[in-house]
Amino acid sequence: MHYSTAAVEPRSNQALPERIAIAATAASTLGTDVPSPHKPFSPAHQALSGLSLTELLVTISLTAILAALTAPALGEFFRRSNMQSLSHDFIGAMHKARAEAVNRNSCASVCKSSSTSTAAPQCNASGADGYGPDDWQMGWIVFLNPNCTTVSNSDPASPGYIISVRQASDKRYTLRSVNNKTSFSFGPQGGMSLGETGQLRLTDTERSQDPMSSIIYVDVMGRTRIETNASNNVSHNVNTKL
Repeated sequence: MHYSTAAVEPRSNQALPERIAIAATAASTLGTDVPSPHKPFSPAHQALSGLSLTELLVTISLTAILAALTAPALGEFFRRSNMQSLSHDFIGAMHKARAEAVNRNSCASVCKSSSTSTAAPQCNASGADGYGPDDWQMGWIVFLNPNCTTVSNSDPASPGYIISVRQASDKRYTLRSVNNKTSFSFGPQGGMSLGETGQLRLTDTERSQDPMSSIIYVDVMGRTRIETNASNNVSHNVNTKL
């Protein structure tokens, strides 16, 4: 058999510029970036090397500084939120009881309770679990009082009378009755008897002078209002505002 002596020039004999041009053309077609021997790696390739020790230390330092600056503000935000939640929830419970009494042409009551986590919570006129007898932050329940009787520790008469329940709060934030009120009852007209009026003081036990400290007033018509920054003048507000 006769073989031709003519042969294709070996790939190794191709000029280097021509081989580079072929590779660049193929890379462009595939959408990839093939580094050229005549230019450095692109920034995308350099980024794979990661952060230097100096850059890492600077990043950690800046993070620590930002955390130190924002921590007090964040703590104050949560503190205010907890106090506002406690006062707003109590006022909301009073409004709900009053509205239920009017809508049902019956009576409804709000009492503090130490058994709000049970299936059948009941009123508790005394303290429990580290809470004092005047501490409403121990929790409370809103319930129907169809016989319009004086609230006792056996109320509500049935779990079916319960309208809403508020669980205990952080003991740091106190909502204490100034005049030893452990319950409030609303009649069919939405009002209360003279003996039902009350004042409750909201405080942060870790702040002696706190602008968030306030007093919630409950008048004979069953209406509530709140005055803030009353920590230094409780007796004056109680005697002159009602």
